[in-house]
Amino acid sequence: MSIYRLYPAPLVLLLLSYLNVFSQTNPILKVHEYSLDNGFKISLNYDSTATNVFGAVLVNAGSKHENPDATGMAHYLEHLLFKGTDKLGTSNFELEKVHIDSITLLYDLVARASDKEQRDNLLQKINQQATKASQYGLPNEFDKFLREIGGVGINAFTNKEITFYHNSFPGNELEKWMSLYAERFRKPIFRSFQTELEVVYEEKNRAMDNMERKIFEETLKLVYPNHPYGQWTTLGNVEHLKNPSLSGMQAFFNKYYVANNMALILSGNFNMQEALVLAKKYFGSLKPDPNLNTRVRTPDPIAGNPTATRRITPVRVALLSYQTPPINHPDRPAFDVIEYMLYNEGETGLLNKIQLKNEMLYVGAFSINQNESSVFSVFYVPKIIGQSLRGAQGKVVNEINRLKNGAFDATFMNSAKSEIGIDFQKSLEGNESRGIKIGESINIGNTWDETLSYPNKIRSVTKDDIVRVANQYFGKNYAKLVSRTGFGKKNKLSKPPFKAVKNEQKGISEFGHSWEQIESAKAKERFVDFSRDVELLNKNTHSIYATKNPVNSLFYLTINFHKGTLKNAKLSVATQCMNYAATNSKSVEQLKLAFSEIGCTYNFSAGANYTSVTLEGEERNLAKALAILSELIQNGKADKKTKELVFNSVKTERKFEVRSPNTMGSALFRYASLGPLSYFVSRESLNQIRKTDASEYIALYKSVATNYKADLLFSGSTSAQKLDELYSSTFNLSHNLESDPLNPMIGKDIPENVIYVVEDRKAVQSQIYFYVKGEKYSKAEFGSKNAFNEYFGGGFSGLAMQEIREYRSLAYTARGDYFPSLIDEGPGSFQGYIGCQADKSNEAIEVMHGLVSDMPLKKEREDMLQKSLKMAINTNFPNFKRLPSTVRGWRTMGYTQDPNREAFVLYNDIGMGVINQFYQKHVKGKPYIITVYGDLKRIDLPRLSKFGKVMKLQKSDFYVE
Repeated sequence: MSIYRLYPAPLVLLLLSYLNVFSQTNPILKVHEYSLDNGFKISLNYDSTATNVFGAVLVNAGSKHENPDATGMAHYLEHLLFKGTDKLGTSNFELEKVHIDSITLLYDLVARASDKEQRDNLLQKINQQATKASQYGLPNEFDKFLREIGGVGINAFTNKEITFYHNSFPGNELEKWMSLYAERFRKPIFRSFQTELEVVYEEKNRAMDNMERKIFEETLKLVYPNHPYGQWTTLGNVEHLKNPSLSGMQAFFNKYYVANNMALILSGNFNMQEALVLAKKYFGSLKPDPNLNTRVRTPDPIAGNPTATRRITPVRVALLSYQTPPINHPDRPAFDVIEYMLYNEGETGLLNKIQLKNEMLYVGAFSINQNESSVFSVFYVPKIIGQSLRGAQGKVVNEINRLKNGAFDATFMNSAKSEIGIDFQKSLEGNESRGIKIGESINIGNTWDETLSYPNKIRSVTKDDIVRVANQYFGKNYAKLVSRTGFGKKNKLSKPPFKAVKNEQKGISEFGHSWEQIESAKAKERFVDFSRDVELLNKNTHSIYATKNPVNSLFYLTINFHKGTLKNAKLSVATQCMNYAATNSKSVEQLKLAFSEIGCTYNFSAGANYTSVTLEGEERNLAKALAILSELIQNGKADKKTKELVFNSVKTERKFEVRSPNTMGSALFRYASLGPLSYFVSRESLNQIRKTDASEYIALYKSVATNYKADLLFSGSTSAQKLDELYSSTFNLSHNLESDPLNPMIGKDIPENVIYVVEDRKAVQSQIYFYVKGEKYSKAEFGSKNAFNEYFGGGFSGLAMQEIREYRSLAYTARGDYFPSLIDEGPGSFQGYIGCQADKSNEAIEVMHGLVSDMPLKKEREDMLQKSLKMAINTNFPNFKRLPSTVRGWRTMGYTQDPNREAFVLYNDIGMGVINQFYQKHVKGKPYIITVYGDLKRIDLPRLSKFGKVMKLQKSDFYVE
């Protein structure tokens, strides 16, 4: 009998059956699909439980459709389609057009320029024309209008297959949203082209600092050497970005942005009949192309074992990559099961077991599913001493061969199928994730019913299918990427000598005048009702915050014990030890299988104020899951592998942290603002962890779970009373439990302005933070705090993004927000962030410093702010999974009802006076800290000194390794 047959298979089969029936019958998951006469597709998903609508327009064109000589254009076009049309985003298009036409012509000349001097002269002329065009442009008008109707999450993404434009909004603003989205595709004007190109450069810089992304890119190059999937990235080649063609981009738009290659997706609470009428009205005039062809050729199969060696990671890493079935291939369901049997988050896969047995430092896998061909990659990290890459690879191949040889039983396979079914249900829970899933379905040519039949296909996979498919795709031909320790060369771009293209965004476009005349349906504000939306139950030993899950049969439970790492730093490692603990009756492998067999997973973690354990899965097995969890907490013990597993995991994680500019920039900021409270300072060192026995860590966790009160945050169908009975009876609670006072994480006092700088010559982007410690923050300031944050940091229309990114192209992202204390009357803080090219750091800091020290008051934005703040109350209403933690947080702050109720009254008459009053109290004139992590050779430090005392730090000052 196989070692994997530990629990009865019928339970898993019953679970799979239940999940399949539920997904097909729940009315929330019903999608109505239509197609207009021009071929434009419409998918409408009505969800009566939602308070908003997720809206999107899908274009079936991505980076794989680009010209090999002009890559990155699909993504760049996505950016420019936020800038308006000949009627939107301009105060006078006839006058603006003269300069935009000149810019188009000049860029075509740039593409043909023979030398750098000629190219630079042309770019200066483009800058001059862009400055003149900016007199008429209103490029942020699109964002402004969306915010006026309560739009949030305004964004888009481009990948190999598609471009996807999306945001959430209140259902009563359906017509305004629909008319605005349709207008953006009618006749787009590529205004702010030069400015936005610098923003795209910044996004490319971020990618070059991202190790994981670099690994993906190098992997795809090996797997697809002669295909768009591997020949270029979605962000494009740097040389192509330096020589973009506006006319080429227009040609791309004309070819692929046609009615029969696009789709509208709406998911949420809206009038479906009205939506269909409006879709015909606004999208019915888009032109189709009867000769459209979006297919690209099928990639060549991998020939032999192409291998590449790079220097990307801080430890030795290797990846074995195989071409696998495309998304819509008949073999895809079987291969999905294979992937779960090899590696999964529940840690029951064959590759997971290599690590659980401590036979390797780390092993994992990931898949990239695409329309023409997919990729499955196994990555493995051999032990630093005594294990070669070849030996580690042999262990990986042995586990793959188990599947090829059929050396597994039905229980193990069905457990994987169960996890896939649960993950599929999770992907349908929220409007946004459901909307994206609908888009994926459209892109691959499936109906929604075919998509919902996916669990059926998974259920029908047999052992014979697994063996056949594994042998077919895990053949002798695979690609191998080896990453040695070290740093690869990064292409650092230089800041162009352009003048800022600045426009104060005053006035309104021709489209805007007519758009404002559209009447909005009346809507009632939805506030969280503490007694109706969340079940509250307070006991001496614990509190329960419970909400109903209206979508599926899953539950989500987090138990937060009232003691965190600020009181005992060892708890961070203690929770990791618990994730790899055994019990008297089960090994760690058997424990994870036990949870998997009942469709559940568990995870221990620790934060500053709470030590937590999360439990989620099929709710019919909640009692069983709690019983196994209780056994683990009460009888958990370390076996000989536990300590080494945890130590290796922490050590590897910290090696990757040091190589991540994002992480190190955050660590520097936390030290500067919080001092000893920073997690990166207060945590245990590797030496301390090495000297501490794993049993000591587990005993510490048991002590916290036994002696401290807890908050239970729950979503499911079980009532708070029933959950209380289950929890109390399962965990045998004592009545004399402790509760550490909540630490509000108040930052340290700032006696003078200081700039902390840290050198990282390999970083492409600088990580820059601003910090101002505020005055005592009262819970009554909730509304004015929101107004300040919306004005200063509210997306593309906020001061930070507009002044730093939109006007000056100094950063990909810039933000600034005021964060209140966790408790009433505690000091909060203003925190700003800029991620920018190193040689733009000085200028970016100067602009942000100007905003923080002397915030401009733009009265013309008052009307937009009023509308945005009021309408966003419904759009931002927390979903069923967020409700428990949201209400718990509000009650901790001292609120007895939704603070948005009082804020809504304030928003009716919000103005610059209220915003300025908040700014004057909490930010203006106060000492500040600026932190800069990056390549200091490209930063003028003496120039920085005018803002405060410049102090150079070393890694050891703010980071415990």
